[in-house]
Amino acid sequence: MKHNCEVVRDLLPLYHDGVCSKKSREMVEEHLTECEACKKELEEIKKEVSVPNASKKDAARAWKTLVRNLWLRRIASIVLVVVLLVAAVACGREVYKWDQERTIWMGADELVYDAFRLADGRIYLEFNGMEHAITVVESPNDPSETGGQSYILRMGYSKATQDVKMTSPEFWGVINGNYEQVELDSAGKNDIIVICRMDDKLPSATEEMEKRAAEYDALMEHSVG
Repeated sequence: MKHNCEVVRDLLPLYHDGVCSKKSREMVEEHLTECEACKKELEEIKKEVSVPNASKKDAARAWKTLVRNLWLRRIASIVLVVVLLVAAVACGREVYKWDQERTIWMGADELVYDAFRLADGRIYLEFNGMEHAITVVESPNDPSETGGQSYILRMGYSKATQDVKMTSPEFWGVINGNYEQVELDSAGKNDIIVICRMDDKLPSATEEMEKRAAEYDALMEHSVG
């Protein structure tokens, strides 16, 4: 019996894997019906073999999880890149829009300006940009160096019209109110100059200028009314 047990235990791995001969299988099975020790040996072999199988299943499951996570990360990265590109395009459009609409202030060397006296004593101003159409005019009132009130002009053009070439005066205006002088402020270029003082002797306005001034007065009166 002991001899048979040694032979059977040598055959048990082959029996378990199903690779032994028919006679060997029959002998092992017959022996197992009588020997509890060899039965237990066979059970141990089954347990030892099942552990690697379980490990293989875990490894396969882990690999599938890893692949899925990698795909999710890749998809998330693609989505993030798309979102960033859309945001960059939107920001680029806003920056371009702001750049085209911003005001470029003009210095005294970029302007041709003249002052004339209207029949009612007011001053008529006429400006012409040396290269650009004048599109923006601001006129804050600040004290002059002598303490009186100055009518201060800031002349500029929109970035979008920087290629506009001037052939005739683009802007004119009538200075109303009690001011001491009219100044031109080039908005940070440090070349503030006095265009004229209110009591200066100026050339008389032309008929066309008087007509424009009268139309301006009528428009202002209508808007106020």
